[in-house]
Amino acid sequence: MRGIAALSVAWHHLQQSYRFDTPEPAAISAVDLFLVISGFVMARTYEHKMPSPTAFLLARYQRLWPIMAIGTSIGAASALLFNGPSLGLMLTYISTLFFMPFFAVNLPAWSLFAEVLANWLHSKLFAGAPSRALFVLSVILAIAFIVASLVLNRVPWGSDFTSLAVATTRCLFCYVAGVLIYRFYGDTPLGKAPWIALAAVPVALFAGALLPPVLFSALFAVAVAPLLVRAALGLRPSGLAAFAGAVSFPLYAVHLPVMAACKVLGFGPIIAAAMALALAVAIAFLFDGKRQLSIPATA
Repeated sequence: MRGIAALSVAWHHLQQSYRFDTPEPAAISAVDLFLVISGFVMARTYEHKMPSPTAFLLARYQRLWPIMAIGTSIGAASALLFNGPSLGLMLTYISTLFFMPFFAVNLPAWSLFAEVLANWLHSKLFAGAPSRALFVLSVILAIAFIVASLVLNRVPWGSDFTSLAVATTRCLFCYVAGVLIYRFYGDTPLGKAPWIALAAVPVALFAGALLPPVLFSALFAVAVAPLLVRAALGLRPSGLAAFAGAVSFPLYAVHLPVMAACKVLGFGPIIAAAMALALAVAIAFLFDGKRQLSIPATA
């Protein structure tokens, strides 16, 4: 599921970069899936013995930072090649490296800012909070981001401080939803055909064109993403799934800077997509090892 979400975001940005006219997935909704999955996985992995906020944050930075730093460095190099050196570029590069709220050299880093904040709040507050209190919090967060999106009349994704505040609220809702799915249901799936949930992910992401963006975005975050994650819990692990999961974050972290660099250098969209995917696989191999990336012949 993470692999499909990452490919959807990459496809969206490829279209944005090269301006070709094909059906476009809802990239922000793919981020919803990432955050629901993250909340579920973090709750299942750590809630029985949650580390201190500092230790948990350091562990998350250790996992996320090196890969995102590669993408951010490519983005900064591309901007340097295209625009030349500047103090603004240097400050933006440093800010993006540490998931601070300036993301011009690697725009997908905004969601990492929200995820790291959610991780810190999880260790500081959520882990010790009763499930009923977390449910109430999730309702408040959902109302807040939906009302704000209606007022702004757009789907915020972190492009400025106002958008970042609303988008972070949305991400926190999705993360808390993932935590609650684990607390209420554990690993028990919804239904007996989890493969349907996996097949439904790209369909749901491309269905955004059928509804007004704000309405679709709210429905996906509040209902569709949690249901898809819950329904997919019964999927059996496979070599292909492990491969897609291992590549998903590297692809998310590097695809846009690689595409931007390819465009600056005069390459077309096919080369840009191939280079982004190849680099993501190489990074996954480097960080996750051969075991995670070996795909059995029967997969």
